Amino acid sequence: MLFLDSFICLYNSVILNKNMIKTIFDSDFKIISDDYEFKYQEALTKKLDSSTENFSQEKLNEIVLWKVNRYAEFDESLIELINSIDKDETKIDIDKTKQILKGLLKTNGVQLAMASTILRYRNPNIYQIIDQRVYRVIYENQILELNTYPSEKNLNFQIELYIKYLYDLSAICTDLKIPFDNVPVPAIGLIALISILAFYTALKKPN
Repeated sequence: MLFLDSFICLYNSVILNKNMIKTIFDSDFKIISDDYEFKYQEALTKKLDSSTENFSQEKLNEIVLWKVNRYAEFDESLIELINSIDKDETKIDIDKTKQILKGLLKTNGVQLAMASTILRYRNPNIYQIIDQRVYRVIYENQILELNTYPSEKNLNFQIELYIKYLYDLSAICTDLKIPFDNVPVPAIGLIALISILAFYTALKKPN
């Protein structure tokens, strides 16, 4: 009975709120000053509205990201730091990686999966995308669950987890003679890669 009463109250609240919305068919409908306050992705909205250039792939991407609210605006100093990673480097700089990861994870709209993707496309020799499915194969009975609240504790946990993931993945690739810079590689495919890793995990189990 208590649940039913609560549901009725919620229903009435929704209906009442809906009825409070004015439409052009209401006799007292009018535009008020608050209607002009548009605070959705303000920086990108201003950029798109002020642009007079012809559409390009970049512009269309920005419009799509604006619509789905997935646009991430990166600090210029962070971009410079990312670009300071040598694309041919084969040894990870831990301190620089931690600094970049912290900057990425503090960027609105960027979580660890996206941050790792950005790093992977800067240098696939030392960075790879942290993938839920591969993670579960490497770490038996573990699920990649992250608290994305940007506290220092959560940020540091994610950074350490990712660096450990890179070392573990690299060790497995070395054992199986899988090129680390192609994980997951189109030639092998993710499903095949997971099968290989699962076989590796089975071999490592004690009899």
